Amino acid sequence: ELHNVFKKSILIVGITGLIMFALGELLGPIFGSAFSNGDATLQTLSSKALSIFSFIYLTAGFSIFGSSFFTALNNGLISAVISMVRSFVFELVTVWLLPLLLESDGVWAAGPIAEIGSISLTLFFFIRERKRYRY
Repeated sequence: ELHNVFKKSILIVGITGLIMFALGELLGPIFGSAFSNGDATLQTLSSKALSIFSFIYLTAGFSIFGSSFFTALNNGLISAVISMVRSFVFELVTVWLLPLLLESDGVWAAGPIAEIGSISLTLFFFIRERKRYRY
């Protein structure tokens, strides 16, 4: 049963992430205009920022699911490691480094890049614990 729940959850998280990413990319100019108050430069900046940041939707759900999944399996240590490393280590490192390399685009890219590290850590735990929990 756990195998089916795991598989369905991963599918739902993946589909939801793709939909959110597509909406962010397609509706970026509309959302950008909501924050720009008619200022074309600000609308362009907002649209570009959303276009960069929307990549976070492709991966964030998997890390959030991973942390919740291990909590449900009564493995608070792995859950805490995923959450803490995701929230503090990867975010702090990327928010600090990427603006130095990419200027303002680095601020918006920090979240999605941090999520790549986070999903890698989550995947590591999924693979390592698969036999133990049989999912």
